Amino acid sequence: MGKREDKKHDIENKILIAMHNLTSTKSYKDITIRDLCKYANISIGTYYNYFKSKDDILIKAMENASEKTKQSANLFDSEDDIANIVNYLNMQSSISNNLSVEWLSEIYRMFLFNEGSFILDDDSINFKTIQPIVLKGQNSGVFSTKYSDHELSSLVLKIILGNHYSWCMQKGAFDLKSRLEKDVLFVLLK
Repeated sequence: MGKREDKKHDIENKILIAMHNLTSTKSYKDITIRDLCKYANISIGTYYNYFKSKDDILIKAMENASEKTKQSANLFDSEDDIANIVNYLNMQSSISNNLSVEWLSEIYRMFLFNEGSFILDDDSINFKTIQPIVLKGQNSGVFSTKYSDHELSSLVLKIILGNHYSWCMQKGAFDLKSRLEKDVLFVLLK
């Protein structure tokens, strides 16, 4: 990365960290751009050079999560089919646990009312990561073949999303990692 890209990355990260930290003490709707700028120690003008709105920060957080999924692809290609899906679920719960429940709730709210379908679309990074894991598990006889790999992958993503929504609605009251493993493996295993 060049100096300009480094600076852009640093400022975006300062703003993301500010949002993360502020959502642990205030509700998302009560956080102002001024609050974010003050916490990140940047001017309001600088903020608007990088983001058009508060919701743009949420989009950036989701883009970062998608990038982490891409970078973690090597965790999902072992010979152990169950380990592959568990590693994926662990990565998903780790991303969620690194965000405050308030922030994650706002991400889902935004996508639910705006562009939420991309989370479950066949061309989403999550679907593209899950489907080969499911197909490999079906081909090796570990995962159920009652449904096609496409149907089962879609179902797994819906279980993950549903558990995330439930976790947010219950304010993080249960162990997301354990719940994801239990529910997804229940559906996948023969």
